[in-house]
Amino acid sequence: MQAQVVSVDILIDLLKRQFPRFDEGGSWFYDSCYLVWTKEDVVDCWNAWKKYYEEELLKYLPEAFDCDDFAEQFKCVARRALLKKYRVYAGGLAPGVAIGRLYKDEAFLGYHAWNLILLNLYGDNYALVNFEPQTLDTWIGFIGPDKFRYELRWVVW
Repeated sequence: MQAQVVSVDILIDLLKRQFPRFDEGGSWFYDSCYLVWTKEDVVDCWNAWKKYYEEELLKYLPEAFDCDDFAEQFKCVARRALLKKYRVYAGGLAPGVAIGRLYKDEAFLGYHAWNLILLNLYGDNYALVNFEPQTLDTWIGFIGPDKFRYELRWVVW
């Protein structure tokens, strides 16, 4: 299967354009290029995560298994699903782990972790899609389906 990739510089530029408060200096990028997911990849990874989530009976436990643990687990499950599909590939397959501030209305609730997916919308047009692994919600932009405002600050990709 032919995979579309972008350089880390393109990914950083997209993060800066889509998330004005993004701090490149506090972020970690482990690879020089990254897979641009297709809509099929999103469905495959969502299904793999849903299966894993249900089989493992994942439950939120304050501090012990909370938002950052969910985000890291989704990253691992998605990487495994994509490795099966893209056997030979040079670049980062997994989604990013997003770290930022979470607000309800104007009230700051605390820091939060979720995932970002680099998605090919069409041609060379990309978007960063938010994925909340605790609720299985996806969206583009700052406001999630839960009506919380997600303010991205850093990523680990």
